[in-house]
Amino acid sequence: MHLISKSLALVVINDEDGRVRRLAGDSLSAREESEAVFLTALSNYEVKTATEVQGAEGFARQTLASRYAELRERAAEVLGRLKATVSVPLLIKRLGDNIAEVRSACADALKAIGTDEAMFYGYLYRGQIAEAAGVKGAKEFDKAAQHHA
Repeated sequence: MHLISKSLALVVINDEDGRVRRLAGDSLSAREESEAVFLTALSNYEVKTATEVQGAEGFARQTLASRYAELRERAAEVLGRLKATVSVPLLIKRLGDNIAEVRSACADALKAIGTDEAMFYGYLYRGQIAEAAGVKGAKEFDKAAQHHA
């Protein structure tokens, strides 16, 4: 089955062509089912299973905003396991979370992702200043970090 994005599906759900409406409906149903499987896996501490769900990266990015710290923590772990480079800015932002376990999971995820920026912030959070300073582009990242502080 071909899944289209949720936003596109919502736009074309009322299309004149019945095949388009059916594709939109199927995509929305499959997406909702995948999201339910993803959240169930996270709730049951099954991070590896969550990473295997179609759309896991997008669901994990959304879950970083959850009001439940345990889900935010596990979502960060999923993003790290997926090496989700597009999620680096969200993980950096979550280094300011009010829950230490979430901050720690985000730092670990950043280091797992492994881009220069991700490594810099992962090291910095852990207090590994020498390692952070040794990352390519550290001066630029440091300026950005000071600007956002």
